[in-house]
Amino acid sequence: MYYVALKMLIGDKVKFLGLVLGVAFSTLLVAQQASIFVGVLELSAAIIRGNPHIDVWVMRRGVRTISLPEQMPETWLDRVRGMPGVEWAMPLYRGAATVRAANDELRMVEIMGVDDATLIGAPAVMLYGPPDALSVPDSVVPDISTFKNLRPDLTIGPESIGTELEINKRRVTVSGICLAPKSITGGDVLYTKRSLAIRLTQEANNTVSVIMVKAKAGKDHQQLADELSQLVGLTAVTRAGFEKRVIGWTVDNTGIVQVLGSVILLGLTVGVLVVGQTFYMFGIENQRYFAALKALGTSNGTLMGMVALQSQLVAFLGYGIGIGLTTVLLSLGDTPTSPMRGLNISAPVLYATAIFMPAMVLVTAWFGTRKVLTAEPAIVFKA
Repeated sequence: MYYVALKMLIGDKVKFLGLVLGVAFSTLLVAQQASIFVGVLELSAAIIRGNPHIDVWVMRRGVRTISLPEQMPETWLDRVRGMPGVEWAMPLYRGAATVRAANDELRMVEIMGVDDATLIGAPAVMLYGPPDALSVPDSVVPDISTFKNLRPDLTIGPESIGTELEINKRRVTVSGICLAPKSITGGDVLYTKRSLAIRLTQEANNTVSVIMVKAKAGKDHQQLADELSQLVGLTAVTRAGFEKRVIGWTVDNTGIVQVLGSVILLGLTVGVLVVGQTFYMFGIENQRYFAALKALGTSNGTLMGMVALQSQLVAFLGYGIGIGLTTVLLSLGDTPTSPMRGLNISAPVLYATAIFMPAMVLVTAWFGTRKVLTAEPAIVFKA
């Protein structure tokens, strides 16, 4: 009987192809947009994930993301360092400045200033230049996409080391090119020592955006964060807590849920309508054959099994094509200099789609062919 079900399904090649492509297109929309949604949320906390050795992050009260910090005075760093349970505490500065590109265009660049002595907070992945490239006086380490935007006239490579940039009318030297944690805004970013970053951004007084804290061995991270939060004007959160804080800010303030959620809903709607309508027409056109099988003694349970087999074959093929296209499209965009860098197929999305799409096809197929179960065997004898 199941062989007959497959022959019925594949016999009409046009409808079979329509079913498979409908599921594939729905899977493509859902998987791609859901992966971008997850990827954007992960990018919003990229700088936290890029510093896994930091146990506690300290900032001013009310700050929810490092993208919008409220600067703190230098003396607050000493307050944190003097707390029991703190192994060390290092400042991280985030500011902005204008850079003159090769074509004389002015571009706004995010400047990350790391501790001058230890370089804690520097990018972990150096593409060109030594690991301690920031030790070079009056030097900066731009992200590879930033360097491409600022100097499109140059070939990116070891020969790029030594290139001069003009930032806020100051000359600096490129001592390395890195693969920096990608910002959610996708803007240009470069790293330098905090002392130089302050001069480039012309920051007058408050020179600390966040404080990165390493807890002493055996010290509970949450307990240390609670103790640091008791300092006047400060909020301290663990690494995991800061990730949730940043992702929550992204969801609340960027509209990403509404934008990408509507596209995901569109993909589900397309899948339901296309598959449901096609299976409905499939059931109507093959009602006589199902009725003949009932006249021969086939039970409703067997007929339901036949419909389930047909729907799951369509789901399997459509899901495979859709996920394959999603992987290809996201992989093509996930290059070091692409604006879509870091947005790739997400494992949770992959698994969730693998469960949801076959279930959706099965339900729509059942609604589309439910007349099969109520078909009268005598219909096979009607003209």
